[in-house]
Amino acid sequence: MNREADSNGLNSTSKKLLQEANERQGDEHVAFLFSKRFMVISLIFFGNASIVLFKVNVNIAIIEMTSNSTEHIVMGNLTTKEPEFDWDSKTIGVIQSAYAYGYLFCAAGIPMVNKLGGAVTFGISVLAMAITNLVTPACLQANFFLFLGSRILIGLLDGTAYMGTLEMLCRWAPVPERSSMMSLCCCGMFIGVVVSYPVCGFLATRWGWQSIFYISGLEGTIWSIIWLIFVKNQPSKDKWISKKELMYILQHTETTPRKQVVHPYKKIFSSSAVWALCVGKFTYSWGFTLLVVCFPLYVKDITGRNTDEIGLISSIPNVVCIFTIPLAGFIMDYWQNNSNLTVTQIHKIVMVTGFISGSIFFVIASFSSNFILSMSCFVLTEFIISFNYLILQLVCLYMSPTHSSILAGAYRRFGTQ
Repeated sequence: MNREADSNGLNSTSKKLLQEANERQGDEHVAFLFSKRFMVISLIFFGNASIVLFKVNVNIAIIEMTSNSTEHIVMGNLTTKEPEFDWDSKTIGVIQSAYAYGYLFCAAGIPMVNKLGGAVTFGISVLAMAITNLVTPACLQANFFLFLGSRILIGLLDGTAYMGTLEMLCRWAPVPERSSMMSLCCCGMFIGVVVSYPVCGFLATRWGWQSIFYISGLEGTIWSIIWLIFVKNQPSKDKWISKKELMYILQHTETTPRKQVVHPYKKIFSSSAVWALCVGKFTYSWGFTLLVVCFPLYVKDITGRNTDEIGLISSIPNVVCIFTIPLAGFIMDYWQNNSNLTVTQIHKIVMVTGFISGSIFFVIASFSSNFILSMSCFVLTEFIISFNYLILQLVCLYMSPTHSSILAGAYRRFGTQ
């Protein structure tokens, strides 16, 4: 990296600190655990968990909306309450896919990232998703298509939030720690799945499906306020960061000012590497969507359990990712820093191995009539492809930190759908 060129446009303090850092003979590592970047990554972790909650809560809510329920009435008699919404499987499919249609236009968030920066984009996107969740019950009661519109909006905002995350990592994550920091961010998504299903199941059976959206929206609003107050777009703009940590980050990150960036769209979209990334993302998203979106209904059809238990069972395959994702990050950093293989070679080995083995377990599960065997296959699949997931998040930063938001928009637009 040409740091002298990259420092153009930085404020005078940042220029001075960057010059001091470049003149140092050795790396002066700043402990991660008690650093400001640890606080930033921790907040991204919980922000990603909130985003996943916004994405998957409707899958549990639908089960409660469309299920018969037994109620106690006066004199101890029992009565069966008819489903509040008489939706067939086709209508449910439309509802679950509405999020993906919003994601189609996630590239619309690129100007927002360029204009406002990563931190502001991420915070505003999560806040907007939270508010959308708060009004979702009212939208559904008013008009079905208004409800679909709210799900489409959440998909659009999710894509925008992700681009804000990449911009933040570009500015805040030093290269020697980039895999580990990205793995912690990604881990929040799987924590979100694991926690969301049982919590949403509990809320639905105790206080009705509406409570799922109210609690989700309230939690997201509180997080957004904390984020927007305490996190800045760049380390140099943060008044709470130490000089030592700021020097360390500037020395090991991309520092090109956003206003000076000119995106080479023609070269990006004519690159075979970018389209290979899209194919990899599509392959991963196919399997992940089956596990996250369709799995609760699969459990219901196979086991016939109630909403509470379905939520708990549906979270099991994702529990393993809570441990696998951080492990994958540390392994990737260690492998990269202690191997003669290039980063690209390492990524290719892991991606090919993960997709082939994961596909085998998916096929076994689809032909198995034993629920325990199928569940075991799903868990193993999650374990394996979680490495692939981490690499897909990292590739944009390694290919081009400066243009990472454009790359993210491309592979999420063409690869996710």
